Amino acid sequence: MTDVMVVGASSFIGKALYHSLKSRPFLRVCGTYCHSQVSDELLHVDITSYEDIERLVEGAEEFLVWIAGCKDVRHCEEDQGWAESINFLPVKNLLKAIHRSGKHLKILFISTDYVFDGQTGGYKANEAVCPVTEYGRSNAEAEDILLQSDMDFKIIRTAAVMGRGGVFFDWLVKALKTEEKLSLFENVVFSPTPLKLLTQTLTDVIEEYDSITDNIMHVVGNVPMSRYSFGMMVASLLNSQTMLLPIQVDLNRTLFQKDLSLIPSSYMNRYDGVCMKDRISLELADY
Repeated sequence: MTDVMVVGASSFIGKALYHSLKSRPFLRVCGTYCHSQVSDELLHVDITSYEDIERLVEGAEEFLVWIAGCKDVRHCEEDQGWAESINFLPVKNLLKAIHRSGKHLKILFISTDYVFDGQTGGYKANEAVCPVTEYGRSNAEAEDILLQSDMDFKIIRTAAVMGRGGVFFDWLVKALKTEEKLSLFENVVFSPTPLKLLTQTLTDVIEEYDSITDNIMHVVGNVPMSRYSFGMMVASLLNSQTMLLPIQVDLNRTLFQKDLSLIPSSYMNRYDGVCMKDRISLELADY
């Protein structure tokens, strides 16, 4: 049996990953929550408390998947100190606690496309990071402390995860069912990542961890799209009668970035047999 601890198992991605891992008979899985106890199975861990981090490390045996922290880009931008305290310092304390414990743990750190500046798109995993938001900077700092450490780790960058429970996806699906007209940005490009694809890949990475040589991986959908083109695809799958209108956002007055698309790592080639539209159809089946 392989032991896996999911830190942040009550989050949107964490909850889905926790259930995906629990379905594999060769894994022994436990998870933590900080604020939202979505299941009695989860352990309470305050990631801003070093004592709780020490207790977390004491209970971990082999894999530690870190999906904790805050993904609220605007909140991070408005309070840099808070962004550091929730996205960077807990990872710093985690490494400190592991060193003190003497344990050998394999860490999967789930990071973000926001570690790039969004100017050119098509970012590869081996490119230098260049964040322009506090959310991106705090995650880039966490990546850097891992890269400078002697830990056994993999940094998994993902982006725009689409599935039930995701803020944008839930809003889009509801709007396409209820609104007569809907405006979506056509000058903002991203890499939509179906939730089931992400959790399947992360589960496979844990299973095949020792044979994977890359320390940084991009686990994203393989079709860069604007928000408008993504909305058009979802609308067609829902047979929506909503009129979609392409609009431009002033990129100088928003936290949206021009093009944050990521190039999937070669590990993702195995999943190319199912097209993006079919994968999003699977996500829509959950509504």
